[in-house]
Amino acid sequence: LHLLLLAENKPAAQRRRLLADFQRKLPASPLPARAHEREADALLAAAHAKEALDSYRAAAAWLSPTGTNIAVLLEGSLATAPGPLSEDDLPLLLSAARSRPQISAGLVAVLARRKEGWRAEDLHAHLLLEAGKAEAAADIWQELIKSRRGPADSLALSRAEALGTAKFADGIAACREWLKAYPQSGLRERAEAQLALLLADSGHLAEAAAALAAFLERYPQSRFAPAVDETLKRSQAASAKIAGLEAE
Repeated sequence: LHLLLLAENKPAAQRRRLLADFQRKLPASPLPARAHEREADALLAAAHAKEALDSYRAAAAWLSPTGTNIAVLLEGSLATAPGPLSEDDLPLLLSAARSRPQISAGLVAVLARRKEGWRAEDLHAHLLLEAGKAEAAADIWQELIKSRRGPADSLALSRAEALGTAKFADGIAACREWLKAYPQSGLRERAEAQLALLLADSGHLAEAAAALAAFLERYPQSRFAPAVDETLKRSQAASAKIAGLEAE
C-alpha cells in the first residue's frame, strides 16, 4: 500500500499516517522499518531533508547500511553548527549515490551548504560524467569555478575533460585555455596528456604526434605514459597509411 501511495504521488502526510498505523499494528516487525526507509528516500529525492532524516531514524535498528550512511551525512549537515565536509564523508556519499541514484541530487544539495561543500558537488559531477552526462557534469564544474568554491585548477581541468568527452573541439579548446591559465599547477602533466590524447582522437594526427612525442620526452615516467605511447604508435601508423594512399 505504501508503494502504491508513492507511485500515485500521494501527499506525504497521507503516507505518514499509513506508516504510523503500520508501526502500531506491527511493532516488532522489520517491515515498517523498510517502509520508513523507502519513505525517507522519497522525501530526500523531493528535497525534504529534515523529514527524510526523521524517517531514516524511524527505521531504527533495521536501517540498512546505505540508509545509515545517508542518515550520518544528513545528521552532520542538519546540525545547528555543521562542521566542514571532509574527505572522510565522500566515501559515504559515493556509496549512497551509487546504491540509490534517485537520492543523489537531494543529498548533494544538503551537503553542498556546508563549508567545503564543493566536495559533494565535485563528486556528483564525476558520477554524472561516469553515467555519460558530460555536459551536465561540465556545467557543475563551471558553476563551482564561477562561484570560487574549490580548487580552480582541478575543477577547470575536470571540466575540460568532460567537454572533451562530449565534443573533441570543445575539450581541445578548454585544455589549451587551461594550460595558459595555470602554468604553475601541479596538474599540468595530466592536462598536457589530455590535450595530446584529444588531438589524436579528433584526427589531428600531425599535431597529435608532435604533442604525444613531446609529452613522452618531458614525462618519461608519467603514469599517463603508457596510454600516450600507445596512442602515438597508432597515430604514426595512421599517418603512414594515409601517406601511402596519397602516394598511390
